[in-house]
Amino acid sequence: MAAEGVAAVSAAAPMKKSDQLGVGLAMGGSDKELLEKAKDLALYRVLESTRELAENNYYHLPIADQNAALVEVNGFWKDYAIWNGEGGFYSREFPAATRNFTEMMFVLSVLDLPFSAEKHGYQVTDNVLEITAASPLVVFHQEIQEAPREKEALPILVSQNFLRADDRFRIVEGQQVDKFVNEEFLTGVVYVTQVVATNPTSSAHRLDLLVQIPEGAVPVSGSDYSKSYPTSLGSFSTQSYEVQFYFPKSSGDASFRVYPVRVAMKEKVIAAGADFSFKVVDRLTHFDEASWEYLSQFGSVKEVLDYLATNNLHRIDLSRIAWRAREDVDFLRKSVDLIGSRHAFNETLWSYGIHHNVPSVIREYLKHREDFLSQCGRWIDCELVSLDPVERNWYQHLEYSPLVNARTHRLGRERKILNDRFRDQYRSFLEVTSYKPALSAEDRLGVTAYLSLQDRVQESLDWFDSIDLAGVESRLQYDYLKAYLSFSRNDIAGARVIAANYADYPVDHWREKFAQVSARIREIEGGKPDASDATREEQLETLSSKGPFLELSALGRSVKLRHQNMESVVVNYYEMDLEFLFSSKPFVSGESGQFRFVKPNRSEKMPLAADTAVTEFVVPEEFASRNVLVEVVGAGETQSLAIYSNTLKVQLSPNYGQIEVRREGDNSALSSVYVKVYARMKNGEVRFLKDGYTDLRGKFDYVSLSTNEMEEVSALALLVMSEKDGSVVKEVAPPQR
Repeated sequence: MAAEGVAAVSAAAPMKKSDQLGVGLAMGGSDKELLEKAKDLALYRVLESTRELAENNYYHLPIADQNAALVEVNGFWKDYAIWNGEGGFYSREFPAATRNFTEMMFVLSVLDLPFSAEKHGYQVTDNVLEITAASPLVVFHQEIQEAPREKEALPILVSQNFLRADDRFRIVEGQQVDKFVNEEFLTGVVYVTQVVATNPTSSAHRLDLLVQIPEGAVPVSGSDYSKSYPTSLGSFSTQSYEVQFYFPKSSGDASFRVYPVRVAMKEKVIAAGADFSFKVVDRLTHFDEASWEYLSQFGSVKEVLDYLATNNLHRIDLSRIAWRAREDVDFLRKSVDLIGSRHAFNETLWSYGIHHNVPSVIREYLKHREDFLSQCGRWIDCELVSLDPVERNWYQHLEYSPLVNARTHRLGRERKILNDRFRDQYRSFLEVTSYKPALSAEDRLGVTAYLSLQDRVQESLDWFDSIDLAGVESRLQYDYLKAYLSFSRNDIAGARVIAANYADYPVDHWREKFAQVSARIREIEGGKPDASDATREEQLETLSSKGPFLELSALGRSVKLRHQNMESVVVNYYEMDLEFLFSSKPFVSGESGQFRFVKPNRSEKMPLAADTAVTEFVVPEEFASRNVLVEVVGAGETQSLAIYSNTLKVQLSPNYGQIEVRREGDNSALSSVYVKVYARMKNGEVRFLKDGYTDLRGKFDYVSLSTNEMEEVSALALLVMSEKDGSVVKEVAPPQR
């Protein structure tokens, strides 16, 4: 019990060593005695802020970040795609797939490396390291090789090359390289002059570069016919410049020339580019017939499809063959099937499915039109579109914990959800379901969960009973809700069977959820709660059983008065209409002065024995079947206590905000007893705080709320009403923190 108590103190309010010493001195005990008594010092723990929780399909990633960008195409996955399945898989490209946690876990899942390596053998002979592998392993090595010497270079290097602006690169062995134009130049096409200056020396230089476009050309994109670029080239550095132009007409039988780039320093030319002549034509006579630019426009259908089948589709402009799709529906079908099978997509190409009215192509096209679909509502399922908000990361189910509702019953015409995040989530769920012609089993499961969070118990039960189990994919969540709702049905046996099925479930979160169900069952059946790994609520319930009683108490019609240094008291009796009185003045005992100007139904003087500190008396028989306020006045002090006609045994734990209701006589727990709570605020205002019903254990948490109202509460009044066993009002101070 000592260890259990210490754990409770740590969870409630961790103490520094100086705090522990102060407590020990106040108690007059040793460190060991302090630990033994610490369990009695735990104070009320305020309800933590409501958290918004979501399932993690990917490790610590919200649904908005769970997209294809997590794992990108690279050399590693290319190697894995072409692996024939024989032997262990390995790719030397695996360092390229380490951008995030998800990608790294995927790589480790397919690399055939052991979780724990065997002991490898190492031997060094004549500066040669020999490794004998005992299990699969990856070896990193680095070596230095002799490189050929370069010829002595000029102090400044400069080059000038020309490229098509719309076709600048080609792929060689997986690497992107410039695609320079050296032969024919086409009229009406934008070209780029690429000038690169390099300083291979250890000294910085201030230079001027003069760049001109070719004769017969017109500058575009803000370029000039001729421009000088002042340049500061640091040691071992490079600068590049680009100028764009086009030829409006061909050069005919002649050629256009260009004034090569000039590099000057202190008004002296120190380097220059090479001479170059431009043969400008209206139609090319020399083609790179293997290029996509040529094939897409002039190649046969077979050549185009063969190119699409063998090249990287993410590095070419697929829209260049859209004109073919417009003219030939058969080409459209073949090309989109081929491109789609290689996991690529082009919006322009697929859009011609609408032009030719091909439903399968239209469906694929619309699936990628997020901008259009976002205007079509939250859910659609038809021949052309299947719009699932979960798949599109527009919506996901969320859990809210802890979430305590102030009111059990609706107040006014509309229900109000005070937690704004939960309210928005619930409205989002209702919006999604409002677009559906009928609710699926999964939808009904969601309705049940959200109604349960609002304490709409009977509605939750009705919706749960309407679920077709055959249509439920989330069986674990279904079983947990069934176990949870079993307590409302008083079906303890059913909840026990469900919880036992998940006793060894591999996911910690859900295994602990079902373990809490089993713990609750044990407590309902009379067992003690386990505080070793208890939740806040379970710890408070355990600690609350140790709370003391006050000076004036009653057992049935018998009143016990603890007193000291008094010779006599006056006992006044006031009959009460309990429900009316509580609604108008919830704080009956604490404000017995409200009867000050009302004549008591009965008043009598009671002598007190000097040799005892406790005096007991019985409420007169005339009040046997009535609710009565007993007021004791003596020595300038006044104490009052309401005596109620009931068979309720009510236990309050002020430090923990718990109430337990049992039946007098057999001491059985009373469930479904209504508890209504009013609060007196620090500013004197009296307001409704919360209400609800006791659970199967007869317990109810009368203070916990998902708001900060308790910070301003100075006193609480509770009305406890049972249809069969009567009613009672209790007053209590708010829990200490």
